Amino acid sequence: MKKAVQMTWVMLAIAFLVFVLQGMVFARTFLRDTRSVRCSGRVVRVNDLARDVLERCGEPFRRFNRDADEIWVYNFGQGRRVYFFTFFRDNLRRIQSQRCDIEDPDCVYLGP
Repeated sequence: MKKAVQMTWVMLAIAFLVFVLQGMVFARTFLRDTRSVRCSGRVVRVNDLARDVLERCGEPFRRFNRDADEIWVYNFGQGRRVYFFTFFRDNLRRIQSQRCDIEDPDCVYLGP
C-alpha cells in the first residue's frame, strides 16, 4: 500500500512539473496591455496620433497590417521587451508588450 501511495505522489509531482514547464514556455509569448510607453524620454499614450508617435519614438523596427489595423513594432532596449503599437485610422488604439528578443523568429505578434 505504501508503494502505491508513493507512486501516486511521484506521478502528481511529474504532472505538476510538466504543467509548470509548459506555463514557462507559453509565458514567453504572453502579450501585456499598457496605456503608455516611454521612448527616448518622451511618453506615448493610447489615443495619440501616428505622427506624434513617429516624432517621439522614431521609425519602428517593423510595420505590418492586420485586418484594418496597422501594427508598428518597437524595441527601445528596455530589457528584452518588444512593443506592438496598434493603429486604426492613424490613432494609437492599443499598446502591447511581449518579452523576447526582436531578432528571434519565434517572437511574433499574437494579439487579436
